[in-house]
Amino acid sequence: MFDPLLSAGSMPLLERQAVWGEVRHNVLAGNLANIDTPGFRPRDLDPQAFQEALRQSVHARTPGAASSLTEAPRDPLAGGVPDELLTAVDRPGGDLVFHDGAPRSIEREALALTRNAMQRQAAIQLMGAQMAMLQAAITERA
Repeated sequence: MFDPLLSAGSMPLLERQAVWGEVRHNVLAGNLANIDTPGFRPRDLDPQAFQEALRQSVHARTPGAASSLTEAPRDPLAGGVPDELLTAVDRPGGDLVFHDGAPRSIEREALALTRNAMQRQAAIQLMGAQMAMLQAAITERA
């Protein structure tokens, strides 16, 4: 009964942003926890690949977005976030290299963790606001 309401609009995209953000948060927290481990190489999910998948997903959900009458745009996030977007890979090195040859920076890791937390929290707050509007409509409150 409520599935069409919850799968319409931006709710599925916000949900996928929150899921991806949670997985990335765990990876970034692991980077911060292991920053002093000799030989440790920071890992990360690919934010650009996820943003591109979100962009394609929005395009696929937009009415009239098909390039032809028979071809519908592909939604890369249909059914959830694909495993390849949730797989951590070694992050390219920065300017600071430690004596063991590992590029790591506590400031860069803390910044990435904070930025990711803010983006995830924004998605969750937007989902909460949409749920509040839905609840108000169901209970017929203004």
